[in-house]
Parts: sequence; C-alpha cells; structure tokens
Amino acid sequence: MVSSIARVTRKAVAWQTYGDSAFPVRRILVPLDGSELGDRVIAHAVKIARACNAHLFVVRVVEPSSSSAVERSLAEEHVDDVQRAVETQGARCEPRVLEGDPATQVSMLATVLDVDLILIASHGAGHRLECCLGGTAERIIQMADRSVLVVPVRAAVRERRDIGSVLVPLDGSRRAECVLPLLRQIAASHVVLARIIREPELVAHPGRLDSELAIRLTARNYTFAEAYLHSIAVPGVVETRVRSASSIAYALRILTDQLSPCLLVLAAHGRTGDLHGPYGSVALELMRTAAAPILVIQDRPRTNQAGWPGPTWLERRHG
Repeated sequence: MVSSIARVTRKAVAWQTYGDSAFPVRRILVPLDGSELGDRVIAHAVKIARACNAHLFVVRVVEPSSSSAVERSLAEEHVDDVQRAVETQGARCEPRVLEGDPATQVSMLATVLDVDLILIASHGAGHRLECCLGGTAERIIQMADRSVLVVPVRAAVRERRDIGSVLVPLDGSRRAECVLPLLRQIAASHVVLARIIREPELVAHPGRLDSELAIRLTARNYTFAEAYLHSIAVPGVVETRVRSASSIAYALRILTDQLSPCLLVLAAHGRTGDLHGPYGSVALELMRTAAAPILVIQDRPRTNQAGWPGPTWLERRHG
C-alpha cells in the first residue's frame, strides 16, 4: 500500500553540484521509422535541444531488401522533412540514413557521433501497443551505453515550448544525484523531488511488537527523507514528496500517474543498483511502464569507444 506524508512547496535560492560531474547534453540522436508513433518524439527532442542548445541528429535505418533503393529514397525524404520542421522551431538538425539492423546501427551511430542522449519512442511501426516496449526500442535501450529518453506512445501531447514540470526520484545516494545538474541545463519550470521509503518486511505472523517497531522505523525514515529532500537545492519552484511502499518502481509509477509530469528524470542505477547491467531494476521497470516521458541518465562510464566499427552504410547528407 502506498502512503503519503506531506507536500511542501518552497523556492530554491542556491545551486549545488551533485554527482561525479555535470551532464552536458550537446548531441542528441533521434531514431525514426517513418511511423506516426515514432514521429511523436520530435516535439520532445526539439524542447530538449532548445533548452540545452544541443545538436539533433535524426536517423532512419533501412533494412536490406530487394526494395531497399525505394525505401532509402522515402527515408531520405522523411528525414529532410523532419530537418526542415525542426529548424523552423529554432533547433539545429542533421539528417542521416543507415542500412542494416535498426538497433545495431543506431547503437553504433551513437558511438560514432559520440552523442550524449538517445531519444526514442516506446513503439514504432508494426509493434503491438499492448507490449511495454517495442522490440527495436527494447534492443536499443539494452545496447545503449549512454543516456536514453523514452517517450511512451500513451504520453500526453503538451502544447508548450518549455520543458514544464519534472519529477526527480532520489534515494539519497551520490549516484542518484548525478541527475541534478541537468535540471539547471534544461531550466525546468517546476521540479518535484521524490523519495520512496521501502516498507519494512515483517515475518509471516508479526506480533504487536513487530508492528510497532515497523511503524517507528517507517516514521524515522520519513523524517530523514524529508530532511534530505529539503537539503537539495535546485533552480525553480520545487516540491518534495515522500512515499512508502513495498515496491519502489510501483510507487513511482503511481506518483507519475498522479502528478502527470512533463518529464521523469532519474539515474540508471541507484544506491543498490547492479552496475554489471546498463540499468538498475527501477529504471528498467519505469522505462517499460511509466506513462510520462522518462529520461534515464547513464551513470556508468561508457564502454564503447572509437574502436567500434562504423555502420555498414552511412551517408551524411547536406554536409
């Protein structure tokens, strides 16, 4: 059961740097597939690019086939149209076309271009919407060694130029706090800092003393969580939310549904995250189930460097 404690609104007056380093967004890769679902990410990409003064790369991947020449021509027209639309909105954009397996080519292109962020739709053409993530999106996420922004197809379309409200879950660790410098860069107008307290696990048949101890421990954790969130200084109008739940990912999903933020931002790993994988269990679950666009900041060092082979076929257009 998810329970709440208090809602506190305050105005931050100072800025502190958290985490190992700031997260500069300079280059953003946006894979498209020509579908209406896939093209929904463009508006989000433009907002992030304008806020961060970043350069967009829009890419289409044509799978080899007997009709690949026709598909290539259509892909070129599509990315050209996207480039013109993006640039009329005040963002820099460069189109690319690749040939091969979409997930593999996107991942390798991210390395070749040294992008800071991959921005994708949760589903594209031909994917069943009842699935949490489309197959290509899932593979790109798993192969990526950098930050990823996933836009679910059920996310509300907001007619506004700025980022808007941002929900930022924290767990008290320096690793989770690596997302905070980004808030200054994207200039979010409204920030909600959240902390989920895991409910104490009791024995199968707890006695009165066990229940009382769990209540006291939860209350103590609430006090420390509130104090921790109030110690964080970020720009803009800030709210703090504390919740207790048996599942952190579930509680954050419910909170996201309640608040309907424009963006959910969290680190790929938290305090207890397994660094052998690209994402911890909470980040991965939210990428699959959250109803809001979710930006996952990759806190691990990049493993894929310039030694990676380039795409099998890469054409830089208008260059």
